[in-house]
Formats: sequence, structure tokens, C-alpha cells
Amino acid sequence: MLEANLHTFRQLVPAIDFGVLSRDPGWTSEHYGVKSLPFPQVPSAYSHASWTWKMAEAAAASSDGSGVWTEWLGDDLIRLLQDCAGLVVSGGGNLCATWPDKILERVALLDYAQALGIPTVILSQTLGPSL
Repeated sequence: MLEANLHTFRQLVPAIDFGVLSRDPGWTSEHYGVKSLPFPQVPSAYSHASWTWKMAEAAAASSDGSGVWTEWLGDDLIRLLQDCAGLVVSGGGNLCATWPDKILERVALLDYAQALGIPTVILSQTLGPSL
């Protein structure tokens, strides 16, 4: 999915720069010719239990819309988001209960981007309680 997205965006906007989140930022940066950073760090105490979602939502509420997300995102990722023109969450098929931390990663990214007024899109995701 990443390779296909990079190829398509580079055809549409040849001068585009990318910031890509990765479990292996060094390899991703070298292999795809992009700036790469690690994913947000979601505390292991968070799970998909409904009380946890309510806690995360409440913790995220603040006057600027960032709340707990700033802790999870970290300074480098926040700077990357503040400088970007759009956020694309794509591939992985992991918006499901199988990987609750991945859902919260994406919620943190999307919510923070929305608070900054950055256009966001979610592509090619499997949705559901399980995969």
C-alpha cells in the first residue's frame, strides 16, 4: 500500500515531500526516499475496553484539541504534522480489535491532525471487531 500510494502521489504532485511512519524508520527512509519517523507510542495500559476509549477521549480533550496525544506523538512527529499539508492513513487492515494499540495510534494521529485543520483521509483499511 505504501509503495502504491507513494508512486501515485509522486505522479500527481512530482515535487511532493513525504513523512512516513514506520516500525523501521531507517529502512523505510532509505528504501522509499522519504523522511520516516516511528509510530506514536501508545501506553500498554490502553486496550479496546470501552472504559479505556472513554478515558482516552477524555484525556485528549483540551482547548487546542491535543491533550494526551502530544505525549503519544512526541516532538518530532508533532513538528512533522504541523508542517504537513495532509495526512493519509493507509493499509494494514488494522482498524479492528485484534490490534487495539494500532487503532489508538491512528486516532491520535487523526485527532491531532484535525485539531490543526489538516485534511485527513483513511484508505484501504479492514474495519471490524476482528481480522
